[in-house]
Amino acid sequence: MSATGPITSKRPKPSPGQPGLLELDPEGNVILAIGAPDPGAQPKKRFLVSSKVLSLALPVFSKMFSLHFSEGIWVRNGEVPCISLEEDDADITEIILRLIHSNHMVLWYT
Repeated sequence: MSATGPITSKRPKPSPGQPGLLELDPEGNVILAIGAPDPGAQPKKRFLVSSKVLSLALPVFSKMFSLHFSEGIWVRNGEVPCISLEEDDADITEIILRLIHSNHMVLWYT
């Protein structure tokens, strides 16, 4: 998250197997785009995740997905917001997201 907060855009539901998108929850309703090396550059990693799981695990997401924020309204309307967390470390974030989504195939091969 940047000092001004996450950068968000709304998108239609992604198609299964979308290139460059790790589906940590096949029924996910939020895309997290993590770690762009330079402004305007492509994110290092993108994840399809569950807003419910994020909300239960992290209070900041619980607030973000409430009806007080556009992300929460988009999710309730069936849209898939893409939240850009440009300053976060993509590899560490992937491990955390896999753990909270109960996907225990954490990257032990590195």
